[in-house]
Amino acid sequence: MRARPDLAPWYSSNTSAELAGIATVPGTYDFTLRVTSGTAHTDQRCLVTITVLRSTDQYTLPEAFKGQAYTHNLGVAGNAGPVTFAPNNPNNPLPPGLTMDADGVISGTPTQPGYYFIDFSMNDGANVVGRRVNLAVFDIRITTAGQLPNATQNVVYSAQIDATGGTTLYDFATGGGLPSGLALNG
Repeated sequence: MRARPDLAPWYSSNTSAELAGIATVPGTYDFTLRVTSGTAHTDQRCLVTITVLRSTDQYTLPEAFKGQAYTHNLGVAGNAGPVTFAPNNPNNPLPPGLTMDADGVISGTPTQPGYYFIDFSMNDGANVVGRRVNLAVFDIRITTAGQLPNATQNVVYSAQIDATGGTTLYDFATGGGLPSGLALNG
């Protein structure tokens, strides 16, 4: 990139670039990158593999709760054969109390609440793909189903809301959107 005369003298030019887009054809691609600065340049051979192997999970896994059994099967598509899963970053481990088996099953009983990034790899014998997902482990949870009993207009309504975990004292609140005439007492 050439320096622009309209920029301040202390402004540094770009020292990086990005290879970006949507890969459309699977295969292994061998190409050369060249970086030029003034009259100097350097080349580097690069290799990138485009694969159809991919995770079918959203970036956020179903939430977990401290002290309650948890199981989630990681999903995969586009595999050339049986897939082996493995955690692949010790800096982003599974929540304490959970494990991942080679079939992609995350299971166990979480012991620490928090928000976790989980890095794992998928290997189908032809390709290895890495992926990161998020998993929230909560200390308390609402045990009442999200679909409450129907209310009838102009008739007294009552629905019990229950929670478990954490301490024995709870404060209940809403994020807004309650029907007119109803209030949360707790």
